[in-house]
Amino acid sequence: MAVFSRSRRRLLLGGAAVAGLLRPAPSQAGALSVNPVLVTFRPGQTMATFEVANRGGTPTATQIRLFAWSQNGDEDVLTPTTDLLASPPLFDIKADEEQIVRLVQRRPSERLERTYRLILDEIPQAGGAREIVVALRISLPVIVAGTSPASPDLTWRAERGQGNQLILAARNAGRRHIRVNLLEALLPQQRGAVAAKAISGNPFVLAGAERRWSLALPAGASPGGTLRLRMQSDTGSPSEFTVPLSS
Repeated sequence: MAVFSRSRRRLLLGGAAVAGLLRPAPSQAGALSVNPVLVTFRPGQTMATFEVANRGGTPTATQIRLFAWSQNGDEDVLTPTTDLLASPPLFDIKADEEQIVRLVQRRPSERLERTYRLILDEIPQAGGAREIVVALRISLPVIVAGTSPASPDLTWRAERGQGNQLILAARNAGRRHIRVNLLEALLPQQRGAVAAKAISGNPFVLAGAERRWSLALPAGASPGGTLRLRMQSDTGSPSEFTVPLSS
């Protein structure tokens, strides 16, 4: 999933509708768009491509940087890397034109999955004295699949947060990332979903990492007990978990 940001404004993809979450499409913000929104290297694959398009009315310059990607709690940790090479790393795109970017893997595939982030920065043209130029940044996930078969393995815990908030934490003990698209929590004494959350921003839980989400509980919901948690993800069919709910 690509994440776009501007000064004083962030555009987070995927949270508007479940249909949009489940059908990846070219990601766009402002004049630039990228396709696909997730770059994957299969085992043994050394090169992949993606397209950057400029749908604005003026030319723009862009720069690409590459980072190893890990997670520390809810924070993404990006470390500069030479494992991947972008070609070209710096380029101009005229109005209504496209640029194909090649990613070359300089480090052979290994047994375990590796995860990276590609940061594409728009380099704004100098504006006039009264013109404010806002640069665009796109963050694109890059996955290098491991040579050994792997799958995610989520374990969940739930606890009460402040007010009527329900905190759900997912720990991925597997060897592959997972993208969580939708969470739906159900309490035994209630009919229907008490809380549902379409995941926006960064919905990934990397291998060995833990992520937390906050959902709203209805007023008067009983403390303690258990809840049923339904999850839709990039692994296919929805999954369901029984999770103890601490008071």
